[in-house]
Amino acid sequence: DIDAANSININSSAKDGVQANDATVTLDAENVNIEAKKWGINNIAENDSKVEIDATDVVIKGEEGAIRTLNNGKGEVTVNAKGTTFVEGDIYAEGKGKVTVGFRGEESVLKGDVTTEGDAETTLSFEDGATWYADGNAPSNVTKLNMNGGNLDVKSAGADAVTVKTLTGTAMNVNVDKLEEATVVVNHEKD
Repeated sequence: DIDAANSININSSAKDGVQANDATVTLDAENVNIEAKKWGINNIAENDSKVEIDATDVVIKGEEGAIRTLNNGKGEVTVNAKGTTFVEGDIYAEGKGKVTVGFRGEESVLKGDVTTEGDAETTLSFEDGATWYADGNAPSNVTKLNMNGGNLDVKSAGADAVTVKTLTGTAMNVNVDKLEEATVVVNHEKD
């Protein structure tokens, strides 16, 4: 566990910013900033492992991607920000991994695609003007998407650019650059 009154800054010029291998990593501070050459957060585990971030403001950036969980066990990544969440890079979950990230307010942004494979689960929440910019480098698929005044901006990625298994919330704005090239599919399934 890392607990700091003000800020936790993790910068990795060669590897992952935070990596959890069959362990629990908790970052608790006013501000958490993670920037990495590879993955911002990389949770690889055969057993249970967790990465938990509790902060007012969170920034996660990775050149290969922002958040990845590859798990045969119950690996989880949870980002709880009371203020702004800024994630630049893709989110990837496979196996039995679970990724949960909340975005609140107009300054909160996800810039990247989301891939959910196997029995993995991704839960994203966008509230009060927060925006997901799906860049379209790969089709995105999300297990649960909660939109309470959130925005989805699909640049242009071909068919099935964004697929959502369960959509909840009260309001959602969708913007596409090229309508003929971008698709949003919602397959609403009750829990």
